[in-house]
Amino acid sequence: MQEQKQNELNNFADGVNHPRRLRAILFADVVGFSRLMAEDEMDTSVRVGSFIRKFSKLGKAFNGQLVQTSGDGLFFLFESVVDAVRLATEMQRLSEKENADLPDDKQIKFRIGVHLGDVMWVADQYVSDAINVASRIEGYARNGGISISGAVYEQVKHKLNLGFEYLGPMALKNIPDPVEVYRVKLQTQE
Repeated sequence: MQEQKQNELNNFADGVNHPRRLRAILFADVVGFSRLMAEDEMDTSVRVGSFIRKFSKLGKAFNGQLVQTSGDGLFFLFESVVDAVRLATEMQRLSEKENADLPDDKQIKFRIGVHLGDVMWVADQYVSDAINVASRIEGYARNGGISISGAVYEQVKHKLNLGFEYLGPMALKNIPDPVEVYRVKLQTQE
């Protein structure tokens, strides 16, 4: 399996043309991470690390590739938009379960953004404007919530038993055109 992924990466990046592949992109990060770290660095880092390990396993179950983690953030790629949104909802359900018995100020909640677009493999990393859009959409999610682009919404609106709240076209930092953004309505947020 690992050899197959490496061959795919080698085929994906020829070092000159940087071919593109359409992918669903998921970004997640911890809400109030700096505050949590300032209050209890050891507890926060251990609990965030536990979430990252659990989310990584979930990602594999939903055919996702965990591309990068950085402190409190995760970046996944998927061939299926439906799988990306399913992972996002499962991540939030797991987070809610893990936080159930904790006071609000100790809870580790995530914001998640999902977008669909071309990505390139350049200099041993995935890059693209679409990745930047996904990371910016994440900021429109509520604490413990999920935001998706209009491109994602069009792919999942009739395939998943979820509700959606249209936020409209949003101006995203350093992105030239507004992006249609929706919030996924999870049962706890309704």
